Amino acid sequence: NEIHGVAKGAILTADFDGKPLDSYYFNGGAQHIEVPFKPKLNFENSTTLSLWFKPTHSADKEIFLVSHGSWQNRWKLSVTPTKNIRWTINTTSRIIDLDSDFILKSDSVYHIVASYDGETMMLFVNGKLNNFKLQNGIIRTSTLPLLIGQMF
Repeated sequence: NEIHGVAKGAILTADFDGKPLDSYYFNGGAQHIEVPFKPKLNFENSTTLSLWFKPTHSADKEIFLVSHGSWQNRWKLSVTPTKNIRWTINTTSRIIDLDSDFILKSDSVYHIVASYDGETMMLFVNGKLNNFKLQNGIIRTSTLPLLIGQMF
C-alpha cells in the first residue's frame, strides 16, 4: 500500500519466540515508529487494528501502542496506568473509550484486536471478545502521522 514506517529510536529485539531482530522494543518515551501521513490512512467508516505485544513494566502514565492523531483527533490504542488496554475512537458524534476488563501481567504476551464498524467498538484479547460498547459516527480524519509506540 506504499505506506511505510520509519523507526525513530525504537530498538530491534528478539520476538517472543526468540527470533532475533524480529520485533521492536519501545520504552514508553520518545522511541517510536512514525508512518508519514497519506490520504489512504483516513478511512472513515470502520477500522480494525491487530497487534502482539509484551508489556515489560508498569508505568504511571498512559502508554500508547498505536495512535493516529491520538484521541484528540482520531483514534488510539493504549495501556492505562491501571494496566488496562484502552481503545479510543473520535467520531463526528463523540469521543469514547473502551477499556479491557482485566489487568495486564508484565512479561506476558498478548494479541490485541481493536475494532470499530460504525456502530460498535470491540476489544478482543487473545482471540476472545473482552469488551464492547456502542458508538456511532464517522471517524474523524487527520493529516497527522500514524505513530507506533508513542502519543502524538
